Amino acid sequence: MYWAHQLHATLLNSIGAAILQSQVCEQAVRSALPTSADELAVLRRMLVTLEGETRALAVSATRPGGGGLYVVVTNAVREARRRGAPVSLEFHGTDAAVPSRIARGVGVVVAEALANAARHADPVSIEVEVTVRDSVVLVRVRDDGAGCDLSRLEAVPATRRCGVAIMRAQTASLDGRLEFSSAPGRGTQVSLFVPLAGRPRSRGASPADPPAS
Repeated sequence: MYWAHQLHATLLNSIGAAILQSQVCEQAVRSALPTSADELAVLRRMLVTLEGETRALAVSATRPGGGGLYVVVTNAVREARRRGAPVSLEFHGTDAAVPSRIARGVGVVVAEALANAARHADPVSIEVEVTVRDSVVLVRVRDDGAGCDLSRLEAVPATRRCGVAIMRAQTASLDGRLEFSSAPGRGTQVSLFVPLAGRPRSRGASPADPPAS
């Protein structure tokens, strides 16, 4: 599921945009428009970005032993920025002890949280904060957008193919905890807590408390 998501969210969208731009370039050249060189320059920048995204995805896929969390989260942030979302990223700690399975799942949750914020909240800023400490991965995605009624999120069926359902499914697969905090007009925060070691959490148990804001 993770790689299908990454291919769709990163490579396939970038390739599709480059193809459309190549058609614009072709039309400009055929019509001998004075903007032909500018359109080709845009295409070149898009292809350079696509090359970088492909390399980053390849590194994330082949990095041995786990980790790769920074790469995966950075990819999600980069894609959101490419789509125009005003995202900032803070990463605390080292991802050396983070297994690849957890890194991939966290990446999906971050990507979906960013997509939801950009699609529904109309934010001026979105902040992503990732902390690895005390055998726990702590993630916060905060936006200053329109906010929402939390009862609507709680009512989303787990079987629906929407961002909230995907985030919940990924969190469950990681034995983690997902929390939403929001109010109309006051923005939204998505918090994810994932344990890195030891036996899976029993129902109702909580990983370490998140760092203070």
